[in-house]
Amino acid sequence: MAPVTPPLLRNAFLENHMIEVDTILAGGPADFSEPRRLVLSGPHQEIGRHLAAIAAERYGWQPEPVHDSARVRARKAWFAEHWPTHAARMRGAALACGLAYEDDTFDLGEVPYLMSLGACSASWHPPRHTSDGRGRLSRNYDFSTGTLGEFIAAFAANGASMSPAPPRAPGQLPMTARPYVIESYPDSGYATLQVRSYDLLGGCLDGINSAGLAVALLADLDAAGKTPTMELQPGVNELEVPCYLLETCANVDEALERLARLEHYVATLPCHFIIADRTGASVVWEPFAAKGATTISGNGKPQVVTNHELARFPSVVDLPDEAGHGLTYQRMRALTERIGDRALTTVEIADAAAAVRFPVASEGMEVRTLWNSQYDVDALTLDITFYLGDEGSTLRYSPVQTPQLDRSRAFSPA
Repeated sequence: MAPVTPPLLRNAFLENHMIEVDTILAGGPADFSEPRRLVLSGPHQEIGRHLAAIAAERYGWQPEPVHDSARVRARKAWFAEHWPTHAARMRGAALACGLAYEDDTFDLGEVPYLMSLGACSASWHPPRHTSDGRGRLSRNYDFSTGTLGEFIAAFAANGASMSPAPPRAPGQLPMTARPYVIESYPDSGYATLQVRSYDLLGGCLDGINSAGLAVALLADLDAAGKTPTMELQPGVNELEVPCYLLETCANVDEALERLARLEHYVATLPCHFIIADRTGASVVWEPFAAKGATTISGNGKPQVVTNHELARFPSVVDLPDEAGHGLTYQRMRALTERIGDRALTTVEIADAAAAVRFPVASEGMEVRTLWNSQYDVDALTLDITFYLGDEGSTLRYSPVQTPQLDRSRAFSPA
């Protein structure tokens, strides 16, 4: 008999309340985005149970039956050995769904909603290149304003082998209309401040931990030929890499040690990653470079990355004389020029990111910079502003919000 999707037990655990804050940061129903802030504390299992219940209540998520139980078991074994905090969140998701964790007919390694990944620009500013001597990671998250179906249709129209897009249902939200800023204080491991979308359980687009490690992912358009599995595998996919590093590493060196042993696969879109820490160290990790996984060090200087591989073009002087796919070369040149080699204020860093925002149509999709995030790796703060919509030729953004990790509540690594 085919397995049956269980009903969600959405409010069964509210007596043991561990959601300290759950509030709208900006925007509203009439705006493009309505980002929320969550502050969670307690055991990883309970945090996972809360996140799964939120996805069920707000976005209709429920686990779908799978037919490859051996793969589900392999994924559970990998998480239990290499990423036990995520395995604990999976157990919490099982509780929220009324499932036994041992039931291998459901894969609870992710809690997807809305879906997909985008292009971006990011820059690392080491302490001696900021006016107050504190290192900062700045990133624009650039992506389509459409739904998952519209995104698929646009890629299919440009030759990608993807299924036809379904029509937009009434009230269907764009993929990135409901991002979350999640501040997590588990009872073991590093506290983290993460911006999440598409997967509430273990996905992360950018973030920082209580040790001062910051990570952001960016689409790697040079590796677009790397065929995504579109299926979950043992190991971590591109959306899980930042969360995995933030929960297990204190600095860039530890991150590189983890990455050297990491089982990594592409679920949706190949990405590369910028990683930086309080010492001023930074690297860009490119797992799909032509000559194999490559790390490019910032050497203690400002480091800029967009959507082409630095392994191919390590400097702006090496770039082809064109804008590049998704304006990647153009953004790289403009951002590098704006940053220069001087010490910048937080306002100047934000202005440099604003100068390369997306206000254009790309591959048949309307693309916008959906947020800019600026992480202070010493103060453990995040300055973030979200795209709310267009008003004629003007792009509307929310006022800057500044959540901060409470270092006094941070536990040592598990």
